[in-house]
Amino acid sequence: MAALIILLSGCVGTKQFKEGKYVLYKQKTITPKSVNLEELRQQLAQKKNRRLLGLPIFYYAAIYNQGLKRYDSVTYENEKKQIEEKYNDKIEKHASHKKKVNKLTNKRNTKISKVDNTLRNGNLFMRWGEPLVYFDSTLTELSVKNIDSYLVSKGWFNATTDFKVKYFRKRAYLTYYVKPKTPFIIDSVYYDIKDERIDSLVANRDNKILVKGEQYDQSKLAKERDEIETLLKNNGHFSFSKQYIRYEVDSTLGNHKVAINLAILLPPNELKHPFYRIDSVIFTTDATIQGGPNEERTAYPYQGVTYNYFTPQYSKKILNRRIFIKPGQLYSKESTISTQRELANMDIFKFVNISYDTTGGKFIANIFSSPLPKYQFSSETGLSVTSYGLPGPFISASVKKRNIIHRLGVLSIDGHVGIEGVAAASNPENLYTIEAGANVGVTFPQFFLPFSDETKLRLGLFDPKTQIRIGGTYTKRPEFERTILNGTNSYSWTTKNKKQFKFNLFDINLIRTPYISDDYQKRLEELDSLGNNLKNSFDDALVSSFSLTYIDNKNYFGQGGVGRYFSASLEPGGVFNNLWTSTKFINRDSLQLYSFVRALVDYRQITPKGRKGSLAFKGRVGIAVPYGDNDVLPYEKYFFGGGSTSIRAWKPRRLGPGAYNHVDESGNVTYQYEQQGELLIETSVEYRQKIIGFLQGAAFLDAGNIWTLKEETARPGSQFKFDTFIRQMALGGGFGLRFDFSFLLIRLDAAVKLVDPARPLGKRFILDRGFYDPPFDNIKQTEPVVIHFAIGYPF
Repeated sequence: MAALIILLSGCVGTKQFKEGKYVLYKQKTITPKSVNLEELRQQLAQKKNRRLLGLPIFYYAAIYNQGLKRYDSVTYENEKKQIEEKYNDKIEKHASHKKKVNKLTNKRNTKISKVDNTLRNGNLFMRWGEPLVYFDSTLTELSVKNIDSYLVSKGWFNATTDFKVKYFRKRAYLTYYVKPKTPFIIDSVYYDIKDERIDSLVANRDNKILVKGEQYDQSKLAKERDEIETLLKNNGHFSFSKQYIRYEVDSTLGNHKVAINLAILLPPNELKHPFYRIDSVIFTTDATIQGGPNEERTAYPYQGVTYNYFTPQYSKKILNRRIFIKPGQLYSKESTISTQRELANMDIFKFVNISYDTTGGKFIANIFSSPLPKYQFSSETGLSVTSYGLPGPFISASVKKRNIIHRLGVLSIDGHVGIEGVAAASNPENLYTIEAGANVGVTFPQFFLPFSDETKLRLGLFDPKTQIRIGGTYTKRPEFERTILNGTNSYSWTTKNKKQFKFNLFDINLIRTPYISDDYQKRLEELDSLGNNLKNSFDDALVSSFSLTYIDNKNYFGQGGVGRYFSASLEPGGVFNNLWTSTKFINRDSLQLYSFVRALVDYRQITPKGRKGSLAFKGRVGIAVPYGDNDVLPYEKYFFGGGSTSIRAWKPRRLGPGAYNHVDESGNVTYQYEQQGELLIETSVEYRQKIIGFLQGAAFLDAGNIWTLKEETARPGSQFKFDTFIRQMALGGGFGLRFDFSFLLIRLDAAVKLVDPARPLGKRFILDRGFYDPPFDNIKQTEPVVIHFAIGYPF
């Protein structure tokens, strides 16, 4: 940490710049909006030095210089020589012990590899940082050539690029001026295809990338080549390659137009490209298992698939619904990939490989797989970190049994116990909560619904799963104890474009609250006397609902693109209430029944920004409407604001609702009680930047609040109103550190309130009044700086 503090205070001044050299301080590109600026920047041969969170400090260069001062290649060469001599002597002494020699050789190679890495890439600080980037006219000329080549590839054949450099105090300010001029447009597309079958397939396809009238774009030629290759490989042409596809572009037509000729060549000494129909499908379900000396696998044909195995284990009927390559069908790459994917998704096999055998004049599909262990046990101990309190220890364990009743189902039993620090509202020193739970579930790779076999076969493409699960949780918090028994029956599936759906046919919860502290009971009764019947949420209850959840997760961020996540859920509750009461299943006097509709929409996006930086955004909107005799929600169905994954300038569940604030007997605003609401609006924006090695920095703003749908006498100002809700949006901001160990990310955030809706109008913007404006001057209660320690990103 001391070394980190030294580095944080380090910067590179102009005195450290090389004599006669100019640091590339700024580099910008001026171009019309018709040109993609981000793609243009990627053509630059020289990149300026990164800066920490955009500040004008050569932070990474300072780190590099710290390492460079301590770097001596001669020392590392000598160290490498000493390692070689040391281990070579040991290897020579143990030459007769092969196992020992292998161990010593591995040790030597590992140590030498580390030294070689240092010789090639510098020491740790040098690898974390980067050398100062000096203006290089040769690289600038190369950048101009790259830009011009890029513009030509996008149809600006007559584009020109110039640059200007200004020098000031040993710094170079470089500007590129891009003039794309008039783009060339596709006038016509010709196809030269000698193979009649392929010519027909290409001509009759729906999606054509090269379209007359559009601007010429070389990347579209590559995309068209890929599309044609995919089309043919899904129509029997197993051996076809896009290398057979050639283009000729004629730009001499005049009037800024081009003609494109696409040709598909024939294989050498052939008059057409071969295409294949599947003769047979052979599925070996235990490929890695070795039989006895005279034992051979049994071959069992079933509906077009021949199953090979030593011992029959699996339902062939269910497996067949996940196999989309059958005898008589044309070879299809898409069907092959779908078969491999859906068999692998079953959590039954270690691997699934598919190969094709073309020898002997036959086209045979071979599927090879090997079973996962029938029983699997796992356990975990660690530190539990959530948005609701301080870290605490936990232990969890789970057991799996695969292929139950030979129907490819997976039985799972899991349990957990954890302790977490949550301060009691009445006594902050009472700082703990205990949570324990256990679940038993079974998952089958099919829908248990009255569908035809043909329909179930088509559904096999969508990874259908049926899950039945029962379980229970016990929670002991400072204010109350709560037990929940739960039973669910859910159906899930995933579309070809990876959109996920989950339908809960029923979700039934039996809730009991055997203990409520005297102070919290007093608070609930106080609210009840003022018209807030939250007290009913802690009565014993039976909560039933069904729900539908949709998730679209386009995670392109790791591939250099924009990552997007969208989810939406709808949950009507109380739909089975009439069933319980009509059958006298429950005593209405002893159990509360709830009727409600709850909906939640969640959108997240992360966009790369420069090198090692990203901008993340989150927006959430939720509403829960109670109706019927019991005009409240189950406590678990309310929305809450504040915490490490919400508005971070407020403690967990302490924000809102609306403009409400709780004032103690001394007239000070306090945040001691959890605040629930029926409507949620929440948004966050966070800039993330890698600092050094595993350390990342972040700056963030969070905005939002929760509201009630009706005015409450007990909590004035809590109701959502269209003409006031904007002024009741809380705003918090801060900075954070993320320690990314690849397998684990630890997050530390510090946030302050910027706009506090609990304050009177005119006093809500805190920065111009100070944090201690009465009645918010009790630092112990308001805590202007809120620290969150958590695992994983906030969103």
